[in-house]
Amino acid sequence: MAKRQKPKDELLKHEYDGIAEFDNDLPGWWKNLFYITIIIAVIYLLHYHVFGTGDLQIAQYLKEIDSDYIPAQVESEGVLFASYRSPVSAKQIDITPRDIELQRRRAWQSFERDVHNAMRSADAMQMAKLREAFPEIYDSYVEMGGPLPTGSVPVADDVATISEAITDIAALKEASSLYDVHCANCHGSSGEGGIGPNLTDEYWIYGGRIGQIVHIINKGVPAMGMIAWERTLTPDQVHALASFILIELQGTNPPNAKAPQGEKIMQ
Repeated sequence: MAKRQKPKDELLKHEYDGIAEFDNDLPGWWKNLFYITIIIAVIYLLHYHVFGTGDLQIAQYLKEIDSDYIPAQVESEGVLFASYRSPVSAKQIDITPRDIELQRRRAWQSFERDVHNAMRSADAMQMAKLREAFPEIYDSYVEMGGPLPTGSVPVADDVATISEAITDIAALKEASSLYDVHCANCHGSSGEGGIGPNLTDEYWIYGGRIGQIVHIINKGVPAMGMIAWERTLTPDQVHALASFILIELQGTNPPNAKAPQGEKIMQ
């Protein structure tokens, strides 16, 4: 007996508001497409979320910004496989070497600020101990223009090795020209001071020994607007410039001199 075929446009028995519905099958292409999406979804779930053989968006992003990124092994609980990493159950998150370096840098900057704050309120003996324990932080403190207690002086290679001023007339003449070009704008044409401190009186902010002056010229005081001249001038030029300040400018008492700053130090 032949099977009765279903009419193509058979109406269903329900009708609402004058609208009837045909009882027709969905097109074959539509059903096949639906089945394909189910298969793709299962493959996607296994590939990315179960076996972990594919990178999720966060891993793809981290690899784009850091070529050295390696996904961390994250412990998970209540999941199908140990390799599955749920953002809900994971105990830690992936971090890149760049993230680690940034955390280290922030921790160091915080520690450096704490030591700088301690140096601002330290006496000479405490400063000596801090300088011995944290020489790099001490140097950065001096370069930033941090105040030094009486008896505390910058310590650096140039301070330790340079103990005498240059007295050669030709070198001092050259240093005078260097002063006019590089220093006069801030310290005055005669050393009387302006934006920078007076260089002719007996008061010094960072020490008045030849080595200390060389050190300040070399490293500058960025916090006070003084640049580091060690990249522009040679060591001999810096030594001669410091000598010019001590020999030619000290004690000249020029007109319109700026008020003293720092501690009084007799040469």
